[in-house]
Amino acid sequence: MTEKITNFEEELLDDDMPEIIDFTKAIHNPYINKMRKDISISIPVRTLNYFRDQADTLGVSFQTVINMYLTDCANNQRKIYISNENN
Repeated sequence: MTEKITNFEEELLDDDMPEIIDFTKAIHNPYINKMRKDISISIPVRTLNYFRDQADTLGVSFQTVINMYLTDCANNQRKIYISNENN
């Protein structure tokens, strides 16, 4: 077992990587705008059930429906209006 580790370490030391890497011709990640971030939020049960019903109708997960809705709001820059009646 020790021999395998030693050989692996020697392979790492004998790496053909250049000491200096030129990034001047590198391109920006084209998928950067599609990156996602996991979050945790509390949603009222009635609201969650609404999205679950929509998801069942569409044959997708409720998380997908919520993501589609929020993405549509962001893409179309929808304004959020808060009424005191709902608070």
